[in-house]
Amino acid sequence: MNSGTPYNGIDISHYQGDVNWKKLTASGNIRFVYIKATEGKTFVDDHHETYGKDAKAHGLKVGYYHFFRPGVSGAEQFANYEKAVRGLPMDLIPVLDIEVAPKAGGQQAFEQDVRTFIKLCKKTYGKAPILYVIPRFERQYLSAFFKYKKWYCGKIDDKADMRRCLLWQIAIKPVPGIYGKVDWDYAPKISKLKK
Repeated sequence: MNSGTPYNGIDISHYQGDVNWKKLTASGNIRFVYIKATEGKTFVDDHHETYGKDAKAHGLKVGYYHFFRPGVSGAEQFANYEKAVRGLPMDLIPVLDIEVAPKAGGQQAFEQDVRTFIKLCKKTYGKAPILYVIPRFERQYLSAFFKYKKWYCGKIDDKADMRRCLLWQIAIKPVPGIYGKVDWDYAPKISKLKK
């Protein structure tokens, strides 16, 4: 990473539209990209396959994330993810993006579905997924999973578990090659993200 650059990766989804990967990678600042693959048990991002292949062809480390939906079977959600990324370039540990709280009275089922997704991911890829979480949300709804590696977004407060934080989303700003704003991410040691 070039000195003075406060990020070394981005995360994207179909909202970013067409990407000029040559322009995006020209500076050498961006070294990895996490791409949205799936959401819930049926949604598949229609850009994930192209993004993954193009990013890899331009020398980036590639990983994919799944957006978790409470109230939906963890096994079905993992099956959706695994099928969507099967055969695609994958250098980085899968990510489970958990941002939506369970409905009242649904915490136990919520935890069980998250646990199932993690178990199946570990069985399939050899590692548990990195959990993409907001620190306050983690403490309120995901205390049972505090030991897992994480990707923090939002405000990092003094209660955040930085010892287990492998990367964090630090800004939403434009980057060359992509129209509009993009999530900037920082990983102190990219080697720890490798699958």
